[in-house]
Amino acid sequence: MTDNQGLAYEREIATACRRAARNVPGLSVSRGTAGTSASKADLTLTVDRKKVPLEVKLNSRALMGACRVSFNLTNHAVAFSNDPKATPPDEATSELILAAMRQKRKELEDLIGFIKKQEPSEINGKIKGTPMICTQDAWNAAVKEGLLAKLNDSVKYNADYVARHYARKGVTYIQIGKCGLFHMSDNPLNLDVPKFAGEINIEIRLKNGGAKPRGKDKIMVIDASMTASARLQGNPGRSRYSLDRTDDVLALFGAPTMFANGLPMAAE
Repeated sequence: MTDNQGLAYEREIATACRRAARNVPGLSVSRGTAGTSASKADLTLTVDRKKVPLEVKLNSRALMGACRVSFNLTNHAVAFSNDPKATPPDEATSELILAAMRQKRKELEDLIGFIKKQEPSEINGKIKGTPMICTQDAWNAAVKEGLLAKLNDSVKYNADYVARHYARKGVTYIQIGKCGLFHMSDNPLNLDVPKFAGEINIEIRLKNGGAKPRGKDKIMVIDASMTASARLQGNPGRSRYSLDRTDDVLALFGAPTMFANGLPMAAE
């Protein structure tokens, strides 16, 4: 999913909800700035003056964010690195990624510790974390030892964990394209929608950026960096209602669906 696809889907939902709001007193929708401001929900529904943040995903396999991650070997700090080609994760997803990175700390420390012991020490011994520069021979030795395979793995969070995590951010509903609307840990509006049953998969990779000669001896070195991505996984099921369809929004909030056809589009 690209940022443009995600934003287009948010606009589709906002339009459907605004059309329905013409016949549902007390209903309104406002758009956040997901993708540009990590602290805001994708959309916010207001029902009888009660604001309900809403998470929006394009489909059940949607990419929730991808980024480069740095690791400091001295103080074990994990942080995000600037990457203009990445899809910035929102605040809640960022915390899941950082938690997954902390789970893989031992594997990362084992790999770096092994490489640091390889000659020449003037290159490999200077590694302080990631991103890192090491010799191609040291990298290949670590691969042969199986250290990279142990690190380059996935961390899965089940639906209950995801629900609790988002609940701490005040988000209790998630709209998934082609699946519909779900509640997470709570259902504050008592809507007739099922509980979210999907998973989030965090994929961690230390990537070889390619080898190039260095110094008068033309020693082949590589520049390796950490990347992490979060993606919806599993089968969330199917909801009776989807906020991207005006008729569904009307039915969900108890308004006659006959008004959906021919409603003028609300201004963005």
